Amino acid sequence: MASLAKDHEREQDFFAKALKAKRFYETMDFQGLVTSILYQKVSNFGHRIFRPLWALVGVWLVFGLGYKIFATGPTATVWDGSRLSPSVIMPFSASARKAFEYAQAALFMGPAHLDLWFDVSIFIEGLLSLTCVFFVGLALRHRLESSPQHKNGPRMGAAL
Repeated sequence: MASLAKDHEREQDFFAKALKAKRFYETMDFQGLVTSILYQKVSNFGHRIFRPLWALVGVWLVFGLGYKIFATGPTATVWDGSRLSPSVIMPFSASARKAFEYAQAALFMGPAHLDLWFDVSIFIEGLLSLTCVFFVGLALRHRLESSPQHKNGPRMGAAL
């Protein structure tokens, strides 16, 4: 009924309660439970924008520090780890490839000295950051759907 009435706030509230209710009855697999709990804790079912942004900053800091701690390079610094982490988070950036290569060489003395943990950590960091960005997108979508302009539609004859 809330979706038919275009009441997005009530629709989102109902959706959140439905996800919580079926969490341990229909959603029995581990992946589904983890996703549901992350969706609730990190973004409050798509209602919060800054929680996933802060989580993204936390991923950057934790993995940047982790890359420095496990570095094998003699001149590795925390700054090098902090450069490697955002290049994993934003691989589509033009400068990300160059920063990745530089930080990788400074931290791990080139690709020949990398272990399996490095590949796994890159994968986990990418997955966590992509999840945070997705949650930000959901929150922005929900924010736009519940905005007064969206409810009333665009004003006709408004000056451009």
